[in-house]
Amino acid sequence: MLDAGNLLVSSPQAGSERPGEAEARAEVFFAAMQRMGYAGLNVGIQDLALGLAPLRKLAAAHKVPLLSANLVDRAGKPVFVPWLVRDENVIKIGIFGLLTQTPPELGRWVVDQGLAVREPVAEAKVVVQQLRAQGCQLIVLVSQLNRQELERLMEEVPEVNLALGSAQAELSTQLMPMGRGFFADALDRKSTRLNSSHITIS
Repeated sequence: MLDAGNLLVSSPQAGSERPGEAEARAEVFFAAMQRMGYAGLNVGIQDLALGLAPLRKLAAAHKVPLLSANLVDRAGKPVFVPWLVRDENVIKIGIFGLLTQTPPELGRWVVDQGLAVREPVAEAKVVVQQLRAQGCQLIVLVSQLNRQELERLMEEVPEVNLALGSAQAELSTQLMPMGRGFFADALDRKSTRLNSSHITIS
């Protein structure tokens, strides 16, 4: 299982949480992800709003990999794991995460924490080559990208077979064609219906 991100804090707006509320909720989410065997969490802006140090501490404590291929520190190094590889039966799956370059509260939760967001399509092109070199036959993107970024990526990076999640929950919770691959969002437009997609590979 994977999470596309923006899970841990209800809003990136400052002052929206009572003291300790965000950390307590994040602890519950991480414990649940560990129990369910999550393969990874793509880091969104609402996850960064927890604070970089608490986010890393909770993820490490619950052994949940944090993913982001285009979130980097001041030295230009990835802040989290850019990608991971899973062997599922007879197929090797490459998984990577991306964050939009235009999230709300970019200054507070990205710039002020010494981070930067690289252009997602360019980073995706690099990542898919690395995953192909690892022998991956299926490449999955977990996304906090907006619609324009997603559609451009799926056209320009045809090696991505499946994209899950968006920054705006504005697309479809049903599996739909996009570029040469497929897309499904995690939530509907009202953020009320959680998507669970089961994909059979033959």
